Amino acid sequence: MSSSPLVLYCFNSGSVRLLAIASMFIRGKFRYKAICGNQETSGLTPGQALDLMETSLIAEGENMGETLVILQRFRPDNLFSKQQQERLQELMEEFHQSLASETDFSAIKQQELTALIEEELQASIQRGKRIIKQIQDND
Repeated sequence: MSSSPLVLYCFNSGSVRLLAIASMFIRGKFRYKAICGNQETSGLTPGQALDLMETSLIAEGENMGETLVILQRFRPDNLFSKQQQERLQELMEEFHQSLASETDFSAIKQQELTALIEEELQASIQRGKRIIKQIQDND
């Protein structure tokens, strides 16, 4: 399983929202967290996390109307290199192995893993901004 977050660009009512869905391993099970602005929801599947986010946004008064979602496929780029992707995958595999075997995952590796996840999230945000700018420039 890929450790990179799914990044969805949700277009509705003339506005664009960036929404990231990241997989997490909590208490021996995968969960998915949807993040949109200051909002966070989690579910057992990416779809459930997305649905809960929509429900949360509607509860806050958002008019979701018709929504188009674009899924971004991750490939190395100038924001997150192939080496970073490979190291992230390697650390995620080690982390999952340590959970499965109930062995320690070193604090140093945990810090490196956390930093790479944050770097990929920031890269995803920058990619999203590029897509938004391209769409706005084409209007």
